[in-house]
Amino acid sequence: MSGDGYGRDSQRAPVLSAEDQERIRAEEAFRVQARAEAEAAARVAAKTPQPKVRTPAPPNPEVLRRAALSPEALAREDRRNRIALIVFGIVMLPVAFVIIRANLDAGPKISAADREAQRAAQALSLSGQSPYTVREYCLTSVRKKLKSPSSARFEEPTQPAWNGSQWTWASYVDAQNSFGAQIRSAFTCEVSGADMNDARVRTLLLN
Repeated sequence: MSGDGYGRDSQRAPVLSAEDQERIRAEEAFRVQARAEAEAAARVAAKTPQPKVRTPAPPNPEVLRRAALSPEALAREDRRNRIALIVFGIVMLPVAFVIIRANLDAGPKISAADREAQRAAQALSLSGQSPYTVREYCLTSVRKKLKSPSSARFEEPTQPAWNGSQWTWASYVDAQNSFGAQIRSAFTCEVSGADMNDARVRTLLLN
């Protein structure tokens, strides 16, 4: 063994120049930077949702069928379709009219029972009575106050009138008294109440 510490087969490491050392450091820095950029790009790509690849829709069989027809066959088919559409419209028009008419008639209706109840209420309403009906009430009340009801003769032209709250009638009657003499007596009649079931007749006979 020689005194410089190296064996016969040993080789001394070459001495690099400052330029070589700088180039090696630059290459190593470039590799580190490239590796870091690649890792950063991989992380970004992992976070970014990948666009979905749409599967193309299968061709429409009807489109393919019509495309395979000759111009004459295509024209005949279009003509048949137009005729079928016209026939369908002619057939469906009355049906649509019936349906629309049925929907219009199906609006809110008053049942027969409700109409009957309304007529009954109107019939009972005192203000809705005919003057002739009220007059009969008054005539009956006046006759009860006469000595000879069968001999009574009432003035015809006048009729009871509704004043907003009751019926009133002022007239006179010719009837026999206790001695059989025909005398004329004035009277007033008032008919009031909520309805005809509750009607109250008040008659004042003036001899």
